[in-house]
Amino acid sequence: MPVVQSECCPPSQGNVRHERHNQPRATFGVSFSETCPSPSHCQPQPPIHRILQELYMDSDPLDDVLSLEDKYYSEGHALGVSDGSRAGRIEGRIFGLEKGFEKFVAMGALGGRSTIWASRIVRRASAADGGKDTAQVGVETVNAELSEK
Repeated sequence: MPVVQSECCPPSQGNVRHERHNQPRATFGVSFSETCPSPSHCQPQPPIHRILQELYMDSDPLDDVLSLEDKYYSEGHALGVSDGSRAGRIEGRIFGLEKGFEKFVAMGALGGRSTIWASRIVRRASAADGGKDTAQVGVETVNAELSEK
């Protein structure tokens, strides 16, 4: 037996008649090809709370005005977060470069002073000790140089 689908009502199990127009909906895999006289009742209906929500939400013209503050606040917050993260990265990089340069300058000055002192210690130690090796120069030589000045 061929199965012919009805245009409005899905097939069901058993011998069931449609409530509105008293036509057989489907019987054991066979459905009738007649169209439903009123197809609106055959389609799935949304729950009543959705219908009421749509009715009440659309009927209040001041609802958009009352929610403007929330909309602008959330929009401003989103823009502030994105701008703040971008500016934070930029300012953080600039701050890092400034602090890094300050540390680099301080380390360069200390490195330069240590190089000068190292060369002075070697020259004075070799002259004072009569040509001893620089490994033999001890703390006494450095303290002696500091006390001379």
